[in-house]
Amino acid sequence: MGVKIGLMLICCVGLVSSEAIAIEQILSLCCQEGEEWGTQNRLCSSFNKSLELVPGELRGLCLSTIEICCSKQHKIYQCTAGQIAARQGLSCSLKGDHSGSEFYTDCCEACKIGLVVGSSSSKCSVDPFAFGSPWDEVYDGCCKDIKQDTFILNEDDESLLDNLCGRFDNLCSQICENTVAGSYVCKCYPSYTLMDDR
Repeated sequence: MGVKIGLMLICCVGLVSSEAIAIEQILSLCCQEGEEWGTQNRLCSSFNKSLELVPGELRGLCLSTIEICCSKQHKIYQCTAGQIAARQGLSCSLKGDHSGSEFYTDCCEACKIGLVVGSSSSKCSVDPFAFGSPWDEVYDGCCKDIKQDTFILNEDDESLLDNLCGRFDNLCSQICENTVAGSYVCKCYPSYTLMDDR
């Protein structure tokens, strides 16, 4: 009798284990659908492809997985676009309503900070502070990239630290003023006010 119970338990564990693998495979396929939907820059909540191949009891999980993976794609796209904008000296403010736009702004700002630090410091470490993922990676990448692009200054050359506004176009949307070495401040034209992103 004890052997039969043991075999039943082993069989049940085997079934549960194979069901878990099947669920993971289904959710992996659902995630791929969501990533594809998001790559096409479609609204994640408007996914309308058929899920007839997904077992009925898993359709809710599949839809949630699709939406999460779609949203992830929007965030990756916006973060990449933000980094490109920072490297081109463009504004980090995104006009209009775009899915993941906060990632555009945050990644753009993290990249700009990395560019400034990389051009004015010997280290690109985020050890004294941390933005978190993915912003630490963005900061680090932009910081290291600008270090590779910088040139060696002669004593006769103007220091990069003294002219950040000149070195990086559009650090500010209106007026950029160099302050102490390695720093700058954004200002506005008369009758304008400084936005939160400065």
